[in-house]
Amino acid sequence: MSKLSIAIDGPSGVGKGITTKLVAEKLNFKPLDSGAIYRAIAYYMLINNIKIEKFDKSILKNINIDFTKHNYVLLNNEPIEEKIRNDEIGKLASDFGKLKSVRTFSTQIQKRLVLEGGYVVDGRATAFEIPQIPIKIFLDADLKERAHRRYLEYKKEDPTIKENEIFENLKLRDEQDKTRTEHPLHKHPDAILINNNNLTIEQQVQLIIDIFNEFTQNTQ
Repeated sequence: MSKLSIAIDGPSGVGKGITTKLVAEKLNFKPLDSGAIYRAIAYYMLINNIKIEKFDKSILKNINIDFTKHNYVLLNNEPIEEKIRNDEIGKLASDFGKLKSVRTFSTQIQKRLVLEGGYVVDGRATAFEIPQIPIKIFLDADLKERAHRRYLEYKKEDPTIKENEIFENLKLRDEQDKTRTEHPLHKHPDAILINNNNLTIEQQVQLIIDIFNEFTQNTQ
């Protein structure tokens, strides 16, 4: 296995999760959803009724986050994957993700894993947080397109969900991520931009595989 890792950053709803998973499968790498770390932290705060105004970095000492062999997130050895994939936790993760101590904590977990190589990391600012990752990708798409994709995904579970609600939630999330003090959401200067408004998942996965192959050939 190559000792390289790949960072795939970008805003919510751009398809980072499925792209990361498929790229990892094709390269026989491990996928890492960095957002799951923030969601796990947010879930801990929620179940312990810790409001952001009352947050103290010492609380992080009570949190242990790891991943199973199938890359499902564990919080203090408890599997919580199905409990953190909703908009409430996503919003809370964005709120706590603004805090420097939380971002430092998350980055330490990610570094422990990805600097060994062989990971594809799904994140928002991974390229800034772990600049040692040699291959950096930034996926992007119009807000309207991202909202529509997420609507099609969510309505399978909740037929009552409204597309305009998802649009407004993504718009708010974008604003939070772009204006936070620590590593705001934007493309790293060394990252390759892929706008996937008109790309299928298969096409953008192949683009990233091609970028990886070219990079490895040029560094041999």
